[in-house]
Amino acid sequence: MLCPECRCEMEAGFLHVNGVRYPIQWFPKEIFYQKAFLPLTRQGTEKAGGVAVPLDQGGLLPHIEAYACKECKKIVINYE
Repeated sequence: MLCPECRCEMEAGFLHVNGVRYPIQWFPKEIFYQKAFLPLTRQGTEKAGGVAVPLDQGGLLPHIEAYACKECKKIVINYE
C-alpha cells in the first residue's frame, strides 16, 4: 500500500493495545506473529521494528490490521 501523504511504500502490520505508558503499538506482521510476549517499552517496541504511540493519541481495538509509513509517521487502518 502506498502512503496517501508521501507516496512511499507502507509496511503491513497490526496495532496492539497493551495498557501501559505507550498503550498503542504497531508491529510488522512477521514480528507480531513471532512474539509470544510483545515489548512493553518504547525502546523495546522500536528495537523490534515497531512504532509506539503515546497515550494522548487515543485507543483502538487490539490486533487491528494497519499500515505504517515510517517516512512521514502515518498509520492507516481499515475499520471494516
